Amino acid sequence: IFLFIFYPHSTLHGRIHKVLWGLCVFAQVWLSARVHCIVRIDPHTHQQPMQQSSTIVSKKTTAIRTDVPFWKQLVAGGGAGIAEILLMYPTDVMKTRAQVVSKRTPIVETFVNILRTEGLGTFYRGITSPIVAEAPKRAVKFSCNERYKSLFVNPTTNTMSNFGAVAAGSLAGVTEAFVNCPFEVIKVRMQTDAVAYATTFRCLTQILRSDKPLANLYKGIESHVWRNATWNGAYFGLIGTLRNLYPTTNLVTDNQKTLHTLAIGTFAGGFASCLSTPFDVVKSRMQQQQQLRQLSGGFHYRYTIPSLVHIAMHESPANLYKGLYLRLLRLAPGGGVMVLVFDRITEFLQDF
Repeated sequence: IFLFIFYPHSTLHGRIHKVLWGLCVFAQVWLSARVHCIVRIDPHTHQQPMQQSSTIVSKKTTAIRTDVPFWKQLVAGGGAGIAEILLMYPTDVMKTRAQVVSKRTPIVETFVNILRTEGLGTFYRGITSPIVAEAPKRAVKFSCNERYKSLFVNPTTNTMSNFGAVAAGSLAGVTEAFVNCPFEVIKVRMQTDAVAYATTFRCLTQILRSDKPLANLYKGIESHVWRNATWNGAYFGLIGTLRNLYPTTNLVTDNQKTLHTLAIGTFAGGFASCLSTPFDVVKSRMQQQQQLRQLSGGFHYRYTIPSLVHIAMHESPANLYKGLYLRLLRLAPGGGVMVLVFDRITEFLQDF
């Protein structure tokens, strides 16, 4: 309903209908697989192995982690983030290019133009900055989320509501924004201006030599906080909710558990991307100062809410979701890869 309000055009209605239909099919296949996994019939006795299922539940209950050291969260979070970046970074380059201009350009046309005029290496321009930032960024994301959860846990039942999961994720996103904002500024400028910034180090040097280096490094911090709080709150909140609704106690093989984690992370990443894209559009425009005069008659993007209103009124409400498909292409599967790799690395480090 929220997307249909912000997409008044009939052609966009058709596109959204296809996306929603694809999500419904994906959810149906996943739920069907879960039903098949839950009701497992012994081929010899033609009965459900009730005793085995009880053993699995008991093992799962005792294996729950209660406290993970910070260095393990650092390694697991950094590894998860780097894996996601190496796989999905080219889509982020195209997403940023689409967001910093007011003209609507098809995704395929953007891809072909970059490939013809700038070369294949352009799809990985500015990747140094997010890779360097990934370890502290993901460590802050996951470790702060675990720490903030303790603020919303019921001491009597030792449980946490869905609201608590969303609040903990949002607070973790706010903290993460202050760590990651300087790296995002460098990344956006590298992605959108290949002439002024030949290397990541040169881009950083020019910012530090400016009149207000700290202010320029934290350009767009307000919209960054809005985006990260929305994305992390929806992502971690939905993951916690789906894991409570669909636990892995009845899953037997590792492949089933892997698919379960990947599906939950993918759905949560896609849903969080839909909610946070308007703030990401404003953030990209704030951080790319060289093209501000070309956008909306020279409007100065200083604060988030006025910028959202300006884009909706003077351009189009649909422009608030520019780059949404590319964000979904990256952050939906990226969300699944990230939570899966984080869980696997954390399990591997339990013996250390």
